[in-house]
Amino acid sequence: MRLACLLCSLALAVAGCDVLPDGAVKISFDFDAGTNGWRSDVSDYPEGSLDTLEFEAGARDLPSELGDGRGYYLKTMNRADDAFMFLTRRLTAADGISPGESYQLTYVLRVGSNLPSGCAGIGGAPESSYFKAGAATIEPAPLLDDAQQYVGLTVDKGNQSTGGPAASLVGGDGDVTNGDTTCGDDVPYVALDFTHTHTTDVVADNTGNLWLLVGTDSGYEGLTALYFLSIEVTLTPAGP
Repeated sequence: MRLACLLCSLALAVAGCDVLPDGAVKISFDFDAGTNGWRSDVSDYPEGSLDTLEFEAGARDLPSELGDGRGYYLKTMNRADDAFMFLTRRLTAADGISPGESYQLTYVLRVGSNLPSGCAGIGGAPESSYFKAGAATIEPAPLLDDAQQYVGLTVDKGNQSTGGPAASLVGGDGDVTNGDTTCGDDVPYVALDFTHTHTTDVVADNTGNLWLLVGTDSGYEGLTALYFLSIEVTLTPAGP
């Protein structure tokens, strides 16, 4: 896996390097050699029920239909009717992030999905596994609400078809189904490409940290499994 951090300006523009606005940062990740600093987790489930979600994550060889190489695999069996499985990664001043700066984020995402399209499902159709992307000033992590006996999240990513400050619906509707309408077992993985501008500007903390966030917020009570093939994000200063 490679990390390419391209900090371009008019004075330093070179062939093949985008010219970015002053203070902007563009970072690209692929997962051929590993997780590249991204961390995986799952939230939004009743306390004590984590094992029923069959959550799995990590760098894996791609299935044949996605070609050679490796991807970051995420899988959840959504028996909680509300599971949010996600990847998050911290960016720091070493990546070019300015302390206290407000950024607009635009993602370019390539994922392999075996969620079929137009099929019936338990609790909701596969289209009810909503794909989201964004970022937060604090680290996204599971958080136990003792009073509710429920494991939520430290940041507000909305709920299912509704986005929040930390994550908005990719493509406007969050649909990450792959166009296959066979609606049976062994649905093939299909590579999907998305460009998404997060709807909320994100502020770095006072030392230049912020956390990227991508994942699925599911009302589909079945299996959601994705291979993240590449993630590119451009952070542009949003101004006062």
